Amino acid sequence: MPFTLRPAVPEDCPVLAEIHAEGWRTAYAAFMPADFLGRLDPVQDKQRIQEWIFNTQKPAIAFVMEEDGEIAGFVFAGPEDDVTPGDVGEIYKLFIRPPWQGRGLGQQLMDAALSELRRQGYTRVIIWTFQQARSGQFYRKLGYKIVRQVQNEIGGINYAVDIYGGKI
Repeated sequence: MPFTLRPAVPEDCPVLAEIHAEGWRTAYAAFMPADFLGRLDPVQDKQRIQEWIFNTQKPAIAFVMEEDGEIAGFVFAGPEDDVTPGDVGEIYKLFIRPPWQGRGLGQQLMDAALSELRRQGYTRVIIWTFQQARSGQFYRKLGYKIVRQVQNEIGGINYAVDIYGGKI
């Protein structure tokens, strides 16, 4: 059966939280401490995700990709965090469950988020990713370039972060 792309709904939040925790555990296992990744709690994350996506003050763009009713991945996007509103959007999260990786779902989710950002008037986008994560390859393949590098402290450890950017 083909994959279905649709907007996320509040009822998706428990599954999105599971995918988010699973995504961190698999994508960052090579460079983040196992005990830290093991403490990621989808139950606590569910509330944060629900507030983040469905916050009436600053609603996020959220799409899911599913197959036979099972969510295979998601993307969250919206205005660039931590800046005055402008023409820059941000891809906040993009995770695909491992069994569905490599099937083009990330590209489809990214296209949907970028299309909606463009519809809302954004002309540029940024994406934060850990320098050691493989996701940088994906964003470079899409034509994005590193526009800034920062350090991000998580669990008492500083990690190098590449911020990719470009036109939508």
